[in-house]
Formats: sequence, structure tokens, C-alpha cells
Amino acid sequence: ILKSDGTNGLVTGATQLSLGYASANNQIQLDSNGVRLVSNTRLDNDNHLTVRDSSEIRFTEATENGNAYVGIKSPADKGSDASYTITLPSAAPASNGQSLTATTAGVTSWATPAGGVNPNLIINGAMSVAQRAPSATGITTSGYYCLDRWTLNLSNYGTWLFKQTTGAPAGFGKILEVECSTADASPAAGDDFRVMQRIEAYTLQHLKYGDSGAQDITLSFWNACNQASKVVAVHIYQPDGSRHVTKTFTTNASGGTWQKTTLTFPGDTGGTITNDNGAGLEVQFYMGGGTSFTGGSANTTWSSYTAANTAAGQTLMLGDTVNNYFRMTGVKLEVGTSATTFEDNDINQEVIRCRRYCQGSYADDN
Repeated sequence: ILKSDGTNGLVTGATQLSLGYASANNQIQLDSNGVRLVSNTRLDNDNHLTVRDSSEIRFTEATENGNAYVGIKSPADKGSDASYTITLPSAAPASNGQSLTATTAGVTSWATPAGGVNPNLIINGAMSVAQRAPSATGITTSGYYCLDRWTLNLSNYGTWLFKQTTGAPAGFGKILEVECSTADASPAAGDDFRVMQRIEAYTLQHLKYGDSGAQDITLSFWNACNQASKVVAVHIYQPDGSRHVTKTFTTNASGGTWQKTTLTFPGDTGGTITNDNGAGLEVQFYMGGGTSFTGGSANTTWSSYTAANTAAGQTLMLGDTVNNYFRMTGVKLEVGTSATTFEDNDINQEVIRCRRYCQGSYADDN
């Protein structure tokens, strides 16, 4: 073997075998420390690839003979002589939007960024604010009664208790509950009961309704109902365009047991949400009623409003027996086709959001 010093024989000690041009920057070099691919890059005996000085590792594009690349480069001067290693996670992210976080030892994992992956379009989804009152009884008509931003749409369908209470699933402190106190086992065609929230149109312009790029939205929420295995309609109504879409879910087969439900609704390329302070969308949880709202056909894509399609397929009739109840918390509506972690706002922030629509007065000692 011809060695780089011009002599023949085995390569020993620090002597180096070089293939390439005379310039050390254009050689593959073999010595006792390993294979040096270029002057600043080395694959040593422990299979460690070392890139020195200002060199970088480059990953070229997948296209054949492509020239574009993504490079990884060490800092010019890391400020100390202590080396460290970054260890990548052993699995892919569990959900969209997660990012890498690292320990002081350089071990990384996937985590949901603080503040939530996606903003929640629902206000008071954790049911933590009830400025009007913690509960209301004897309800027979529509209105806002206790929990901020949550209203009842009610017409001739029983008498109800509406309250903020405890008994939430792990990770939550409060829940919304509606409970039947006077039953209506045979509702007339026009009888109707929905728990709902109106979302201000100013906050929904990024959904791009009416455009080819209209955004899908995903609704996630925790729910429990004493009526097991009943179909419940979730109806989203668009007042400005008089359009709607409905998806359904089934209550837990074990009556009264909490479950998390996720529903995705398509973006409405034919709709409109006026840029004003009116209601841009209404998110309605249907509790029961007559055939004027349940007797139509499934409406899983956006269409012009047809009342009979509002809750087609609904089997839950919460008002048919006294003490029937429906509970809910952790409600989140967000852009996209998957549900991200529910981030409970600081109570001060949530109260401020609620006070745009209602501001209670309190005694001086409060």
C-alpha cells in the first residue's frame, strides 16, 4: 500500500492513508482514529460521526439528483468545553401540533405547547364562570340563566333545572348540568330544547366561510347522561347565511359515565359569516323535542336551513322522565380535523372574556 508519505507497507500509528487530491480538503483519509470523509468530518472506531469547525451535516431533498438540502450545524462557540448529546424521541408525535421539549440531559420528548395548540372558539368551556347565579330552577322558556355564554333554547318541552356544579371528570373542576323537573313524555311537533352557545362573528373570520379555503372545525367535549346509548345531535347553525350542519354521537352505554366525544365539521365554502358583533355560529346540543326538528334527513354537510333536519336521528328525549340529566364540560371548538388538548384558561382571563357579554355587580365585601 502506498502511504501518503510515499513509502510502502502497512498503515500503522498515526500514519495516514489518503485517497484523492493532494489537498487535504479533498481526500478520504484512513488512520488509526477512523475514516475521515473530508478534512473536518470523521467516522471513528465507535461509529461516531464527527463534524468539526464550521462544517455541517446536510440532508438533500428526496428528488433524484436534487441540490436543495436541510443542514444541521453545531454552534461556532458553545461557550464551554462540556459536550452534550440530544436524544430524539422513540415514537412519533401523539397529535398534530406537538413540539419537541428537552430535559437538561438532552433527552427530548413530544409535548403540547403551553397555551394550547389551537385557540378555543368556545368561551367558558370549562364551565368555571357563572356570574348570574350558580343555578336556576323552574325553567320553561329560553334564556341565559347561570353559566356565562351558555344559553337554553326551550319551547314547550318540560320544566328544567340548569346549574353549574361539581362532579367533573379528572382535570376539570366544574360542569354544566340540565335536569328534568317536570316531564313531557309526548312532545308536540314544535316542542324543542337545546343547550347552546352563540359565537361572535368578529372572532370567526379566519374560518374563511364562503371561500374555497373554508376551514374544517373540530368540536370536543366531555359528557355524561343517565340515559344510556342514546343518539344526540350536535347542530351548528350559521345565522348570516341561514345554513346548518349536524353530527351525532351516542351517550355512554353505562348510563351516567363520563366520556369524551370528538366531532369534525367541514368548512362551508358556500356560507357567509358577516364581520360584525352578531352571532357567527351557534353550537347547539339537542336535548329533545318534536318531529318538526327530528323528522328529517341526516344533514352532515352544510346546506340551507331545513328545520326537520336539525336533529334527524335523535333518540335522546331528555324530557320524557323526571330527574333525567345531561352533563358537560371541557368543550373546545377549534380549527382543524383533530382535537388538541383542552387548555383551561386562568380564571381571571376567562372572566374577562365573559364580561364582554355580561358583567355582574357584587357587594362591596366581594
